[in-house]
Amino acid sequence: VSTLTWRYTISAIQGIGPVAVKFAQWIATRRDIFPPTFCDRLSVLHDHGYPHSWYHTKRTLTDAFGDYRSKGLEIHKEDAIGCGSAAQVYRGTLTTKDEESGRDSKQIYEDSTSLLSAFRDKKYLEDKNLNEQNVLSIFIPNSYNIYWNSTPEEFRDRMLAEYNKFWNKDRSEKAKKLGLTKLEVISLASIVQIESRRNDERPRVAGLYINRLKRNMRLQADPTVIYTIKDYYKNFDTIIRRVLYRDLKLESEFNTYRVSGLPPGPITMPDISAIDAVLNYEKNNYLFMVADPSNRGYHLFASNLSEHNRNRRAYIRWINSRGIYR
Repeated sequence: VSTLTWRYTISAIQGIGPVAVKFAQWIATRRDIFPPTFCDRLSVLHDHGYPHSWYHTKRTLTDAFGDYRSKGLEIHKEDAIGCGSAAQVYRGTLTTKDEESGRDSKQIYEDSTSLLSAFRDKKYLEDKNLNEQNVLSIFIPNSYNIYWNSTPEEFRDRMLAEYNKFWNKDRSEKAKKLGLTKLEVISLASIVQIESRRNDERPRVAGLYINRLKRNMRLQADPTVIYTIKDYYKNFDTIIRRVLYRDLKLESEFNTYRVSGLPPGPITMPDISAIDAVLNYEKNNYLFMVADPSNRGYHLFASNLSEHNRNRRAYIRWINSRGIYR
């Protein structure tokens, strides 16, 4: 076996945006390298909204490999760069003892760059009626069997085929009834996914945003502001726990406090539950929401501004009491 590296030089792809970073994380979960239980366990943790802590990662390694340290496996550096839809990716290397075969980190870096380049090919984008801002919409997070030596173009075409397969008649009709294109559904789903990690709440969040779209109200979605901040400062590792009023003024076509309608592309790679939450949204009268201090991970919803302001004041008191100012 050889040195296997989960390492992507963020500076090489951050110019494309944090969605590309998420994509790089996702393609790192190679089932031809790691046992399926390894990826499956992390995927379950992600889908249920549990934190991808270092503890969970070590436990998952143990479940997948047994005493992984005795087999020469080691994860160096415990700082996570965020979670993709399939698994948590850590900046570091997973190594084995035998150095005779496989690829080193430099080779993997080159592969990830060439793969991303394939999706930025102008002719391909034109032929498929896509652009660099929405091309990653074609990736539906799931488990796929792909040959390790597939070319970037083969992988790209396979993902597009899976995307077209995902959009069956039922889903396509639901998108049409919403008055949204498939790409717009993916963009909205990406906001819903970041806004709520709770699968059971996502249809309600989706219903709120659809209500605002129907009323020609700006979405005013905080996740798009966080995306804008990271893109503005070109630092996608930044952890932002509080959006400030000054952030709302940042100029970006992704900042839904500044622009109307949906952003031009997804702000992350939404999983299937988020996409289906949009297509099967809850019909409600909500127009506003804020994090619920008494029910971690959920939100307080309101159908009018006065009710929302009461909820917002309660949230501000709570977040101030925690000393969270950024």
